[in-house]
Amino acid sequence: MNNLMEISGFNKKYPRFALKDISFSLVGGEIKGFVGPNGAGKTTTIKAIMNLIRLDSGKMRVLGKDVSFENPKYREKISFVYDEFSYWSGLTIAEIQSILKRIACGWNSARFIEMCSEFALPEREKVKTFSKGMKTMLSLAVALSRDSNIIILDEPTSGLDPIKRPLILDLLKKYVQRRDRTVLFSTHITTDIERIADSVLFILGGHIVIDEQKEKLSEKYGVIRGDIEKIVYELQRDAKLCLVRGKCKSALVEKEAINNFRNSSRLDYSDASIEDIICHFVQDEYEKEIR
Repeated sequence: MNNLMEISGFNKKYPRFALKDISFSLVGGEIKGFVGPNGAGKTTTIKAIMNLIRLDSGKMRVLGKDVSFENPKYREKISFVYDEFSYWSGLTIAEIQSILKRIACGWNSARFIEMCSEFALPEREKVKTFSKGMKTMLSLAVALSRDSNIIILDEPTSGLDPIKRPLILDLLKKYVQRRDRTVLFSTHITTDIERIADSVLFILGGHIVIDEQKEKLSEKYGVIRGDIEKIVYELQRDAKLCLVRGKCKSALVEKEAINNFRNSSRLDYSDASIEDIICHFVQDEYEKEIR
């Protein structure tokens, strides 16, 4: 497997939160969707990767080489996309282009100009006048105009309109057509994950709950809805996952555990979507906390 980035044992303790042994890999030619509720640890993990916070412990390899967090040179092969372009706000696109062509590793001026034109970004207006969506598209244009092998995006599509979002998702899919490129895509929008992700990384309470290929998740989990109370005991006795959302009268179960109930007239059965899986895990974690 072509691992372009390997995260091993990231730990970071705060007074009210901690990252706990975060470990995963980013594979060449793939997009990994990074999901979890607010406060789960997504942004903290990304900040650790970019050396914006100091870890208590943990190691990382980029393009097969061990990373020294004291030496930021490894970041030359990583493009980081915030949810909006928050730096150089007093400059125009033309001025940003003039700076980046001198300092950015592997900068492609023609590509940047092409991307800004495709996004319909005004070249002579200051960035501070842009909408949030325009700033996000500018940040992505910068990322795609560098000779980077890894793009990390932190909620990039949250402020985009329905017309621009598919354009950006398609650009990311095109980016990873080369096997020496990969994307870590943090988002709350599960439909974006369903559309472009090859694998799903789900973080909850500071630790990784799921790290799996997307198609394998739909093969593994199902959802039952309806009069589920009478069969929950049977499912749990079967020692298979059974996470119940009482308000929705639904349960997330491993498909092996539900085979005996497929023909029950009391049940509405379906494959689990990414949103189903996330919602049931989050609800289960919440109920554990209030018990």
